Amino acid sequence: MPIHVQDVVAAAADLLAREDLAAKARRGEAGGEVDLLIACCHYVESELAAGPFPLRTKESAAPLGKKIPFSSLQRPPVNILSVCSPSGMGIPFELYPDHIEIDWEGGEVEVKYTFSPKEKSLSDELECGIGCTLQMFALGTSSRYLLSHGQYAEAELFEERYKSAVGIFRGSDAKLSLRARRWA
Repeated sequence: MPIHVQDVVAAAADLLAREDLAAKARRGEAGGEVDLLIACCHYVESELAAGPFPLRTKESAAPLGKKIPFSSLQRPPVNILSVCSPSGMGIPFELYPDHIEIDWEGGEVEVKYTFSPKEKSLSDELECGIGCTLQMFALGTSSRYLLSHGQYAEAELFEERYKSAVGIFRGSDAKLSLRARRWA
């Protein structure tokens, strides 16, 4: 089931007891503090995609000589998982700052990689991995919002609930490694 930014922002505002912001979000009104909640939601989405819920894709790519420029891929890659021939055979590759170098001269290859989500507006749908929930995003967004307002103790309460929600869906044996979100 898709999760929309508008729903996350409204749910986070409800958790924060900010009925004014929840109402604006539900009406689709961006601006001011709603925009801050949208930015916080994007931060959480990026954090989850970089850690416990990576966004993965695969696509065909035509090497230029022995290089596949990152710019030729649909999304900027975060991590290259594999490069395969059309028959599925793995092809060794080396990573460079702006391209993948392969030892292959047989035409198109399939590149599997993880990527970061795009920035969103209030009306957009999140690009979240399987297992992400509206509640998870709302808790993380609330924590980040409170941090941005210097309410560290309150933010820590939401952060603990957020980490717990992520841990439930990752399984008890999974290592949960979300970056600490503290300001000096």
